[in-house]
Amino acid sequence: MNLTKTILFIFIAVATIFFACKKNKENIEQKAQEEDNTAAKHNNGILPGAGNFFISKSFLPGQATQLIAKLAYNGDSVFYFGSSNAEAKITRLHTVMVSKGAGKYFVTEYGDDNASTISYHIRNGVKDQLVAKTTLFSATMKEISLLNYDWVNGTSELLAAVTYKDNIPVKTSAVKSSGSAKTSAAATSSVNTWTKDCGTPAPENESDQDKFLYNSLQHIQCNGTHPINEPWLVLDGKVKDLPKTDDIVAKFTDLKNSGESFTSIFSKMKSAINQLMPTMGTFDQMVWLQKLLKKFEADNQIKGLLKLSEANSDLVYQEGVDKYVKVVLSLTDPNTDMPHKLYSGLTTVTLKKGNTIVYDEIEYTSKVDGNATFLINIADIPELESTSKLTGEYGFKNQPGKNTFEVSLKWIVPVISIYSGQNQDGEYGKKIKNPLVIKIVDSEGNPVNKWPVSWSVKSGNGFIASDTETNASGLAEASWTLGGSGEQEIEATAKSKDGSAIPNSTVGFKAVMPCSQSLAPVINDISFKCNAAGEYGIYVSFTSAGSDLMVGGGSGTCDLKQNCYPARLLIRDSFGDSPDFSVAANSYYVKLFSGTLREGVLEFRMSYTGNCIPGKSAREAFDYYYSRFSWKVQVMNQCNKRSAEVSF
Repeated sequence: MNLTKTILFIFIAVATIFFACKKNKENIEQKAQEEDNTAAKHNNGILPGAGNFFISKSFLPGQATQLIAKLAYNGDSVFYFGSSNAEAKITRLHTVMVSKGAGKYFVTEYGDDNASTISYHIRNGVKDQLVAKTTLFSATMKEISLLNYDWVNGTSELLAAVTYKDNIPVKTSAVKSSGSAKTSAAATSSVNTWTKDCGTPAPENESDQDKFLYNSLQHIQCNGTHPINEPWLVLDGKVKDLPKTDDIVAKFTDLKNSGESFTSIFSKMKSAINQLMPTMGTFDQMVWLQKLLKKFEADNQIKGLLKLSEANSDLVYQEGVDKYVKVVLSLTDPNTDMPHKLYSGLTTVTLKKGNTIVYDEIEYTSKVDGNATFLINIADIPELESTSKLTGEYGFKNQPGKNTFEVSLKWIVPVISIYSGQNQDGEYGKKIKNPLVIKIVDSEGNPVNKWPVSWSVKSGNGFIASDTETNASGLAEASWTLGGSGEQEIEATAKSKDGSAIPNSTVGFKAVMPCSQSLAPVINDISFKCNAAGEYGIYVSFTSAGSDLMVGGGSGTCDLKQNCYPARLLIRDSFGDSPDFSVAANSYYVKLFSGTLREGVLEFRMSYTGNCIPGKSAREAFDYYYSRFSWKVQVMNQCNKRSAEVSF
């Protein structure tokens, strides 16, 4: 009985634990599902349609392709694939696949060189044979081609190719099926790559004749720089003239000057050889091609004289006047010194700031006038404002012997001045009648267009637009709303292109307030000092908001209730009976010592006794001469409002 109870107890305990674990697992799974739903809701709140975004949390080492992330919503998905290194770290993203409905995918693969992509569809698990390939040659040149791709053998037939420069088609070629034109549609390198590549020899698994023709054409197309070490390119005295040489030379000349793609030339050249020399053996064809291609190599080196056309070029850039530097290269026939119209040469222009290349571009010379024109937008090149000169090089692309030239850069040093709007009458809290206008010119007095100007309130808590720029006449303006009290001042500053202030490029505007709103001037400080001539002076600093201070002493007697003696020295004799102060008439003169009539320093000098005493300070000398007198000072503005009397 006891054993039975024990077994029953153990069973109940195990069952309890089991159902508790199951319940816990269900809670965990439910929580994970809730988190997923919450993430989807959160993502959709930020970007409608985002749904759940899945990211792999671990990767296998050394994998060429594995899933990195997936974005799914309403049955549509985007997959991201990449490759990993030996440490299971993702090294690059190489494929993006979009799923739009069941069994339909659009794929884009990125090449190892990060300069080419291929795109194709997958329907019901079958890759489409039509493939679009994009190859970037430079920042401005690219080629888009359509391929008929054989996914089983890894080869393709080139159907058409278009070369673009600045997104404008400049070359178009179509290749008919010949069974010989091969190009790789794979994003990675392939042993069957039959596209122009100035750094890679021909594939090793092709026939000797194909390999030879491919390498030789590459050598010519790359201006002799292709790394070929084939002994076939070395001529000796055993080469004999072969029949129909002139016909094939003419055919190759037409192809070479046609501007077609390399694959097209290769295909048509092979076809021409087979048609013109059907009975010639492979070895004899290679010997004959040796002579023919050597001739074209020589022609390629002596293709004309390339020089800088000084008459058509503009190598001086003046900021605010010019937008471009214009470099024109002229290709001439060395025998006639006339424009070379039978050959279109690939030329290059490079600009350097010190040892740093800031511009590098290629252009073909025209068969119309023999010129290649480079328009260089200086504004697109950063951090040149402190540079006065760029060093340039030009020549044929992928050939040594470059020539040098210089580009001069002239930057504007702006000169700012007030054009109109100074000292306008205004009322506190209201906009003044006319806008404030400044003018900016260069060092030669020419108006500067589109120069940045910053406006700011110096005093008065008014409002004005913060940033404007000059027009074609060099003028910039801003409307000004005055503040509620005090002196009203605005500053306008010419800015540099990076937004910083230019030293000594600020002007100030003031508004003249009506006397009904003018405040009385304020005396800030009184001091004494001796000048170089040994005379002491009384120096009174002041602020006169809303109206200019009046400067002047006076003569004769003066009723203190009148406006005589605008800047007053008041005196009281301590030995006298009157407690009142009066104007020290005819005993001093006054002038503006420094600052402005709104904020400055007045200088008072005594008419009779004004010499400093050796060994004494200026104040001690003054007190020595006027020991029995008490003094005050008072100033007045043009609205006849006086400051408080200040004792000293």
